[in-house]
Parts: sequence; C-alpha cells; structure tokens
Amino acid sequence: MKILSGELRPTRGTVRHGGRFGYCPQHVVLNEALTVRQHLTFFRTAYRLTDVRYAEVGAPLL
Repeated sequence: MKILSGELRPTRGTVRHGGRFGYCPQHVVLNEALTVRQHLTFFRTAYRLTDVRYAEVGAPLL
C-alpha cells in the first residue's frame, strides 16, 4: 500500500490495481499551521472536487 500511495519507492517488481483504492495512513496528515477551512480547501483541490460536490460535502463541516 505504501508503494501505491507514493510513500515508498519500489525497488523491483510490478504493482497493479484495478482502479481507485482507499488508504488511511496511521499518522497525522493534517498541518497544525492550517485552519479547518484551509484543510478543506487543500483536500478539495487534491481530490478535484467540483464546487457543487464541495458544497454538499465540505461546507456543512464548517
């Protein structure tokens, strides 16, 4: 999973997956210097959410 998520570089071999996958790291991924709104904006951009989808999912969290 760490190779698929980019945390580790592969040394040999091949990894394949059939589409999207979920990965939950066991360490804090939030930056303490950012506000809640800044985190939501960061992940909105990372996941390429549309304005409509962001309004449905992200905005109610504020």
